[in-house]
This record gives sequence, C-alpha cells and structure tokens, in this order.
Amino acid sequence: MSELIQINAGFNSNEICMKYLEKLIKDHHLSQQKMNNRENNEQFYERISTCFEEHEKYRSFRGVFLDEQQSLDQIMSIQDQEFIDPNYIIGKNVYLNGTYYHGKNIFGQVYQQEFEDKLRQIHENSDNLFGFNIIHSLSDKFSGISMQAIQSLDQQLFCSSTSQFPNLLCCSAIEIYNTILSLNQLIFNCNYTMIYDYNSLSKRVQEQYKYQSLQNCHDIIAETILQNNCSMRFSGYQNGDLRKLAVNLISFPRMHFLSNAFSVINRDKILSDQIYKLMEPRNQNFTFQEDAKNFYRMQATISRTNDLYYEIQDSTSKSQNKTAWVKDSFCNINCKVQHYELGDTVLYIGHHNYFGIYCRQLCLKFLQQWQRKAYFHYFASEGADEFDFIEAEQTVADLYSEYITYDQVDQESIE
Repeated sequence: MSELIQINAGFNSNEICMKYLEKLIKDHHLSQQKMNNRENNEQFYERISTCFEEHEKYRSFRGVFLDEQQSLDQIMSIQDQEFIDPNYIIGKNVYLNGTYYHGKNIFGQVYQQEFEDKLRQIHENSDNLFGFNIIHSLSDKFSGISMQAIQSLDQQLFCSSTSQFPNLLCCSAIEIYNTILSLNQLIFNCNYTMIYDYNSLSKRVQEQYKYQSLQNCHDIIAETILQNNCSMRFSGYQNGDLRKLAVNLISFPRMHFLSNAFSVINRDKILSDQIYKLMEPRNQNFTFQEDAKNFYRMQATISRTNDLYYEIQDSTSKSQNKTAWVKDSFCNINCKVQHYELGDTVLYIGHHNYFGIYCRQLCLKFLQQWQRKAYFHYFASEGADEFDFIEAEQTVADLYSEYITYDQVDQESIE
C-alpha cells in the first residue's frame, strides 16, 4: 500500500493540515461513534495506512509539523490531538524576520537535524513509502524553511506540494523577493504542484455564503487535498495515485504547476454543465488574468461517486481539446467511496497556459525593485548573494519562455 508523508511549515500551513486531518478522520470513520457502527465499513480501513501509521493499539497521522513553538501551541490547543504523534511536532523558540534567507539559515541551525531524524523514523516505520506532500507558502516568513525542507527530502520519492502564491496586486516588496526565490527552488525540486492564492479562495468562500476569513479559505484547500489523494485511500472504478496524475498532466518536467476547482455534484442539474463550469479559469482556486480562456494543455477529474463515473467520462470526452499534439487531454480518476458529508464530489485539475503570465508578472515586479537593489540589504545581512537573485529571476523568466514557446506551437497547430 502506497504511503504518504504530510509535511507542514508555518502557521497557515499547519492550520490547513489540521483541517485536512479533521476531514481525514471523518472520511475514514475513525471517530469513536462511527467505529462503533462498523458494519460493512471495511472499505474505510482497507487502505488506511496511506495516511496513518498503524501501531499495536492506536493509529497516528503520518505528518510532520514545523513552526514556532508559540504558534504550534496555539494550533494544538484547539485541535483534537488523538491522532497526532507528538514525536513528529517540531516547535522551536525562534524569531523569524520575514526574509527567505533568514528562514533558510534558521532551518540549518535549528530545524534540519531534528527534521531529518523524524523523516528517517517515519521511513523506517513505513512498508511502501510513496512520497511527500508539503503545504507551504512561497511568500511568508516560513518560505525559506519550507524550501529547505523540500531540498532535504529523498529525491527518489515523489514530491508534491500544496503551494499558496501571493496576489501580485497587493503583496509587499519582501514577499516578491521571497516568492521568486521560493519558486526557483520549487521548479527544480518538486514533481507536482497545486497552486492557490487567497484572492481566488476568498471568492470561493463568498460564493458559499460564508464569512471571508483565512480559516474558511484554508477549509477549501484542505477539502481539495482530501479529494486529491482519495483514490490512493479508497478503491474505485479507475484508481490512480499522484504519480499517475503527474504523468498525464505534466508534459515537461519544469512545468508542473496545476490549478484546481472543487464542487459537489448536483444530480438535479446537467452534469456536463457542472464540469464545464469548473474548467473556467475564473472558477479556479488560483487567480488568472481576466482575459484568460479555457486553454489547458492537459486536464483531469478526480470524482467520488459510486454510479456517475461513466457519465463524468462522457462529459469530459466532449470537451474540445485545443492542444493538437496531445491525443487525449483528459485523465479521469474515480473513487467509488462518496465524501463522508457531501456525497458525490468532483475535483477538476488543469494545466493552464496562463501560469506563464503569472511568472512574467512576478519577474516584472521583481525587476522594478531589483534595479535599485531596494530591500536587498535585509537579505544580504543573512548571507544572500546578488547572483542568487539574478539566477532565480532567470529561472522564472525561462519558465515563462517555455510557456510562451509551447503556446505558440499550440496556436499554430490549431490554425
């Protein structure tokens, strides 16, 4: 059975993971009340080792938590800790000044040895380790720590990330620097990246008639993580792990940034219309340009339904493929165990060309500051070299060039 390690770095990331764990416990019917009603529920425990370590008398979540001690104490005080192994909690009394390089240095001085020891311990307790998923932000004060954590992972195992990008219209100068340095590392050290930003998440929260708060935004991210790996945790008509998704969605190794949209399936409405609505860039959990069109290279659905799988396949097969050199741009994965609360659900995942535009906008924002070396002294005091920034900007600019190059090829093939 494939086993996943969940890694979280920073307050927001740990809060997202706690919400994910809460949903995971309910999804596998691990609450005491549901365990007492265990008739015909073996399907909930068959692949439970994907996310939980099984001990003689208890189960524990296979997750590592990194944060400042005070922040971890705050999160743990409001969370049921029954399934959390305290040995995998790494809280330190440190102060982070907000720059990528300060976090990078703090990781090496304070966190790295213990973090690697925890990973080694989890590895020894695992029978068939598949890989890692790390929840992180590219722009916050933990960005340097999270990127160093990714570099510490076993490169032979699969690495996916749940990455929160800043809204470029309203982020600070330090966040621009942090983001371009983090994205430089993410391009080379990750296999599969799900992208989010709080501007788009806030719109999703508003559509659900909920109060616009970070907690409700985090709840959406946690829901998509639960759906993203459901086929590894339960059987289905067309199972597939994260590697299968990566193989079908990522045609070039550096271009592994995927947007997503999640929805409950309404049986009273036309299914194909619901799938098409998820495909629209304005409904994704990442903000694209207003003129962004439904131009995806590859697409996928992960559905949780016992009887609508073939209808979903039929709906996606009617979607027009605008990438001529890709024979079939839709990958459909199914988990036949419905969501514990929402019933039939579907997660749409798309590889959208317009992520390249985001990279271009990020580079332009960076260069406006870098031409004057504005704010660089904060990073230099932590040992940063000018070449590191130049190299990071060049890597992100090259990624934009890749998107543009293949986009031109795609447009020529359509014409």
